[in-house]
Amino acid sequence: MVVPDGRVIGRKGRAFWRWVWALEDIGVYVAVVADDYDNTTTEGRKKMRRDAEYAETEWETIRDRTQGGLQEKAELTPAAHIGGRPPYGYRIANKGTPGSYLVVDEDEAKVIKRVYDLVVSEGLNLRKATIRLNSDGIKSRTGKSWTRDNLRDRVMPTPVLDAVLVFRGKHAKTDEDGTPLWGDSIRIELALFPNLSSYRR
Repeated sequence: MVVPDGRVIGRKGRAFWRWVWALEDIGVYVAVVADDYDNTTTEGRKKMRRDAEYAETEWETIRDRTQGGLQEKAELTPAAHIGGRPPYGYRIANKGTPGSYLVVDEDEAKVIKRVYDLVVSEGLNLRKATIRLNSDGIKSRTGKSWTRDNLRDRVMPTPVLDAVLVFRGKHAKTDEDGTPLWGDSIRIELALFPNLSSYRR
């Protein structure tokens, strides 16, 4: 097996060596073009250990810088978009830039308002509200029909109910003391949905 650079084998030593050993077990050895070595010799294996350590150190440096950048963005950018799919009812403004942030998606906000009207004003449960939305031809973000669970997950989370996202919240990686590894939890305030003030908790 020929690779251009040792770093492409794996960014973490555990993954790096698992892949190399799995190949060795079936009689395949690895040759690295950049430093002109393979793992059939003592010297080659020594170079491979060096490459594995360097790849992991580089990966840790990149991770730390990335996490620091995300922390700074969460602290300084109003309604910051930190990554991933935006909560239902919001879309990404300045998408693809370091200054991306969340704004209200008017079409999805209308769906949320419709659901709240059905549940609060008409007294329907979510299953019946789902049936009503589907019968009215109102589709989910993916263009599919609504299910009760999908509707609940879209209209009941904190960003929708309270217009707040928590960066490094309850699912953040922590140390043994429960402290987030790469920075403090940040409350990101989002724009309020229009016409929902009477439904807010």
